[in-house]
Amino acid sequence: MDLVIEYGLPDPALYCQLRAEAGWDVPDRERAAHALRKSLFGVLAHNGGETIGMARIIGDGTMNVYIQDVIVGRSHRGRGVGTGVMKAIMSRLKTEYPPEITVGLMASRGNEPLYERFGFVARPSGPLGAGMMAALSELKSDA
Repeated sequence: MDLVIEYGLPDPALYCQLRAEAGWDVPDRERAAHALRKSLFGVLAHNGGETIGMARIIGDGTMNVYIQDVIVGRSHRGRGVGTGVMKAIMSRLKTEYPPEITVGLMASRGNEPLYERFGFVARPSGPLGAGMMAALSELKSDA
């Protein structure tokens, strides 16, 4: 494999393609473009000129950032692509963001060991409760 990692974001069409390949929901192009514009930065993984993986960082850049959309194409998994993407993310975070910032992520099932190698702690753990999420449409405003 001729793996090349660079900072950048995919165009909306490629972003949607990578999400579809991962089996994730695929937003319409307008929502995808908006999400990409709102990202703090992104990382792309290429092999032989083909984009085979990505991640993007979102958040306020001062108190909290989140690693989002870490995607590696199915045929390229288990070959160090995710590790390369994470190394690039961690390098930029450590050089451009305050050391006291909180870095969060939601690992997909089975991929927790990748993030644990970089120092992330699974929740619940010790004093930390469970990581939680829901689609806005499923949330109640009068609980």
